[in-house]
Amino acid sequence: MYPLIKTKDTIFYDPREKINIKINDILITRKQATLFAHRVIYKDRHKKYLITKGDNNLKSDGKIRADQVVAKVKSIKRNGEIVQIQDLYLVQSTLYFQQIVILAEKFKKEKIEFVILKGLPLHLHFEKTHPQRIYMDCDFLVKKEDFLKAEEVLLSTGYKKSDTALSQTQKKLQGKTVENAYYKIINGMFVVFDLHREAVFMMTQLSRSENLYPQSLIDVFTDMCLNEKRTIIIQEYSIPILSTENLIIYLALHFFHHNYRGVFRLELLRKIVRSKKSERYVHSIQEKIKTLRMQNYIYATFLLLKKYFPETAPFLSSLIKGIPIEKQYKIYFNKKILHTVVFDDQTRIKAGIERFMYLYHLSPNHWSKKVQIFADPQVIYAAYWVIFQNIRVILISLVRRFFPFSRAV
Repeated sequence: MYPLIKTKDTIFYDPREKINIKINDILITRKQATLFAHRVIYKDRHKKYLITKGDNNLKSDGKIRADQVVAKVKSIKRNGEIVQIQDLYLVQSTLYFQQIVILAEKFKKEKIEFVILKGLPLHLHFEKTHPQRIYMDCDFLVKKEDFLKAEEVLLSTGYKKSDTALSQTQKKLQGKTVENAYYKIINGMFVVFDLHREAVFMMTQLSRSENLYPQSLIDVFTDMCLNEKRTIIIQEYSIPILSTENLIIYLALHFFHHNYRGVFRLELLRKIVRSKKSERYVHSIQEKIKTLRMQNYIYATFLLLKKYFPETAPFLSSLIKGIPIEKQYKIYFNKKILHTVVFDDQTRIKAGIERFMYLYHLSPNHWSKKVQIFADPQVIYAAYWVIFQNIRVILISLVRRFFPFSRAV
């Protein structure tokens, strides 16, 4: 999530007595004699506490009681100008949506087959209002044969390709990527788009993951996403998004992809499954999950969604009944996943390690096949890179500790 408040900003606020606290509000709270202005990311349904977190922080602030709330941030002063937070959100999401429309129209003109996997249009459609935060991503899935043509559209529209590779060596080992990111700065604001060849949920650093999950099933799911899309109308523009069944499956997989972290990723899923219209898709979702052999990855997402948003229980209880899970995986969920702090984030290295371990342990493949992943040059190099980076961090820390006036690079 892109940070809203910067270091030199001055904040203006409403006192606690005048506010009705909502998700994504920026609150000034007091904890252990320290005042800080952080975003509300979760509210307890019994109103006993809420959870706040700095947009740029890895860790949340833990439980915040009502008596610890001092005020709600209303506006900020930046570079001599006072800006209402709501106006900032509106301007940013309006700018973003304009860029989405421009790209969508160009894709249609070039006869590029595409669908939006996630991003701003989904929030505008399901929430019926612009997001109450700075929005930083929108994902387009395009037909593999159209990928280079779609990339050319982005580049010709002024977007630059981001380099997310661990190193040049890793890039060579990976070969063809399944997802690329592109960015452009407009009026001082970052606009970012992810372009997918596949409905990816594995590790984007691994171009070959056949040992952990069949590529043929990824291809089947990708075709489902492209062939079963539906069109929504936003401000008179036609936007293709995933069908309800595929959207629920994809968002559940996306939460898994982020190691079951980021409670805001559950918010949209909560909104969708609470809809009465979703009830008609229970059987279809169950059958797709079984056909795609995704139950080990998705099951824990539904359990965590039910845990933190009990209002989703009627739909999820019905859905989970029809998803077969072996006993060994239920034990693994209880031991390793259900205690995950969904409010916290991770460093890139730690997240990568944990994602790989989940992919390995929850793989639907037989152990004799998935163990072969450790012979993959990409995995060997990634392990070497992680070890090297950890050693480098330790050495820099030691240098700074014993030679505080030296510059460690």
